Amino acid sequence: STHSLLFTEDVFSLPFGFALFVLMVSNWCLALSLWDNLSGGSPGNPLNVPVNVAHQVRVAQHLSVLIALWMEEEIPTATYLLRMIPRSSVEKMGLSYEKFVFSAIARLLVGSVFLLNVFLAVIQSDRVLDMFYDMVSVLYFISHE
Repeated sequence: STHSLLFTEDVFSLPFGFALFVLMVSNWCLALSLWDNLSGGSPGNPLNVPVNVAHQVRVAQHLSVLIALWMEEEIPTATYLLRMIPRSSVEKMGLSYEKFVFSAIARLLVGSVFLLNVFLAVIQSDRVLDMFYDMVSVLYFISHE
């Protein structure tokens, strides 16, 4: 994971710069996707949720939320790392605990924005296949991190 480069490498090194670049690109893509998902609403329907969709779409929407929760690994990983690895262990390896926390918070942010994007893509879908394409495209943003 490029997140590990954020705390194992020197701030002015090429690997750290690469990890920061990947993190920034992923966050920009997720932010643009979020902006696009939030821009199509109206005053009475701010999230642009379609009405009267077919039964199979509703079933797929519920399953998609479960699939997204199972596939998202950034939030549990970051939470686990922050909870289980104490400052003394990180510093004993000669690493910066502040950079370690920054890396974990970056994971939490990416995972949270990913889930928000998936939720919006799912509730705004009116066709099953389009919904899964939207989920896969949002997953693509974080899979390269």
